[in-house]
Amino acid sequence: MNEVTPSLMGLEVELAFAVPSALPRSPRRRSGHEALLRALVRRVREKVSGLPGSDGPRWYLSNGGCFYVDAGSHPELCTPECRSPQDLVRYALAGERLLGTCVEELAAEQSISLFLGKHNVDYASGATWGCHESYLHRVEPRRLSTELMPHLISRQIFTGAGGFDSRSPGLTFLLSPRVPHLEYEVSSHSTDGRGIFHTKNEPLCAGGYRRLHLICGESLCSETALWLRAATTSLLLTLIEMGVSVSRGLQPHDALESLHLFSQDPTLTVRVGVGSGRVCRSAIEIQQRLLQKVEAHLEDSRLPPWAMEACQLWRSTLDRLADPTSRGAGRLDWSTKHLLYGKRLATHGLEWADVDALSRACEILYCPRSGEDRSPRQGLSPRKARAQLNEEEGRELDATLEERELRRDALERFPAIRAELQELDVRFSELPEGVFARLDRAGALAHHVAGVEAIDTAMHHPPEGSRAQLRGQTIAALSEEPKGRYCTWHRIHDFSRSQILDLSDPFTTTAEWADFSEGDELSGRPSSERLQAMLEQLHGERRSRGDRVSPLPERERRDEESTPQLDQL
Repeated sequence: MNEVTPSLMGLEVELAFAVPSALPRSPRRRSGHEALLRALVRRVREKVSGLPGSDGPRWYLSNGGCFYVDAGSHPELCTPECRSPQDLVRYALAGERLLGTCVEELAAEQSISLFLGKHNVDYASGATWGCHESYLHRVEPRRLSTELMPHLISRQIFTGAGGFDSRSPGLTFLLSPRVPHLEYEVSSHSTDGRGIFHTKNEPLCAGGYRRLHLICGESLCSETALWLRAATTSLLLTLIEMGVSVSRGLQPHDALESLHLFSQDPTLTVRVGVGSGRVCRSAIEIQQRLLQKVEAHLEDSRLPPWAMEACQLWRSTLDRLADPTSRGAGRLDWSTKHLLYGKRLATHGLEWADVDALSRACEILYCPRSGEDRSPRQGLSPRKARAQLNEEEGRELDATLEERELRRDALERFPAIRAELQELDVRFSELPEGVFARLDRAGALAHHVAGVEAIDTAMHHPPEGSRAQLRGQTIAALSEEPKGRYCTWHRIHDFSRSQILDLSDPFTTTAEWADFSEGDELSGRPSSERLQAMLEQLHGERRSRGDRVSPLPERERRDEESTPQLDQL
């Protein structure tokens, strides 16, 4: 009987952060953005005790998680490692509450408006933010990419954030707006050339464990969607460790094309080729068969204790998605958005089919045939862009509008409608309270899952049953006198005592401090201190050999109360 890795999962949530648009695009605006990010970092440090990271400008929190500013442009929050989907949702919400509160207070203090959001694409620049998932396992990675592919292309029917294609000149609704930014089936890249399956090899622990790092997902608002994404992926990973082939008969003929087709179909009726024959299945059908594989092993003690609950919610969600009257609206992100945005379109006298036709018209207007220069049409009004069409394109445009009996004035009004819907989408997941939160407070949603509570407590205290518990408790104890103490995911360095706490066992909960071994003192320090220490070491070696050396330059001393890495932001 194959042993399996106990469930352990976490999230890295990338957030969009915007400063007032009143500042012109200039170095001053950039410096203002960076200053506000530094202020946000300081507020997080004031609210939650922590330690600076020796692995970069990070702030490790007393709840076992981590906060930092990625590339100096946007905040990123990592949850602690969690043993259950309930804990994962709890700590994701705790992080959002922490940052939402900090941004709200910062805006009030500065008397300005600030934006912090979980939306996954920027409609102005075309950039994308993601929500990275991590799962502990001991499976050979090549096998994982094959086995998990049917799940990763079809799970968007309940894990999709919903929104619009940021690369379209029209208004194309997608179950997952992250999908247009995925270009390969398998890839090691995370900022471009992204893949459905990510091959990053950074376990951050010892003992033969590996970390499945998925970047194809998105930030979500729905607790149901968050819970199901973690639970279903973790359960399938457990089955794979048990030796079960979860992908048999479900392997897509073209995974990337299938991913895009599923994302473009809010009716959930499109089918793609799977298996070795001519069988075609919908995303719902693929998920139903994956669920059946898990249900067949529910009596196996190697499955986590929450497996039965997960299967029940999994099945009920698929049943709701199969009902064309609801598609899970009020419970899932994408279906709630589709219903809400459809009602907004109705105020303009439009239906989704009209929007599809207008979007095709925009493709004709702004995306000339290959080989032609498309730049002259970009930024033009529909009327001016139409004047540059050739005769064939003009006939195609008229036919597209006539198909839905749309007048040309509908095309003229469409850019404003497009901008309105895109802004609504951006505001949907705003923190601390966007459209989703206001709908939830009004009782219009039914997305909550049982067992997710004590969110305020989770802002300061770690989950139990993994190294996150020990990391968080140790950080809380050491943060009272943080000087000379630094942290990573798998180590805590205390230079005041020349000791190190090894957290490479992902399930350790007992503190066993050890004296530094050779090389530990340098490797644990932040890069700036490590460089200075190496220079001092070289200086000493040369002096001991009798070499003539010039005095070491005086380095700029840091404020003893400051956090070296974060203050460099």
